[in-house]
Amino acid sequence: MAMVAMREQGHKLIDGPVVLGVKFRFPRPESHVLKSGKLAKGAPLAKISSPDLSKLVRCVEDSLTDAKAWTDDSYVTRLVASKMYAKPGEAIGVEVELAAVSQ
Repeated sequence: MAMVAMREQGHKLIDGPVVLGVKFRFPRPESHVLKSGKLAKGAPLAKISSPDLSKLVRCVEDSLTDAKAWTDDSYVTRLVASKMYAKPGEAIGVEVELAAVSQ
């Protein structure tokens, strides 16, 4: 999917430093939400259970290498990553942003 999305946007292979931004959004367990739709007392705001954020990021980096976004994930010089529960109405999944760094 990454390769298709990049082609549709006219993306070319990045051959230099890159900034990678990833936001992982997970569904909130039903036990966290009251019938009224509000968060239950003690429900965590952040997702601190598995999978590990570093492993999720590694998976995205490897996928972008396979999709030919860059030659190698060693090109990532800055990383901004988060793992959270999706807010009501928010999409579940991963949002990825790439930006080539000017030299």
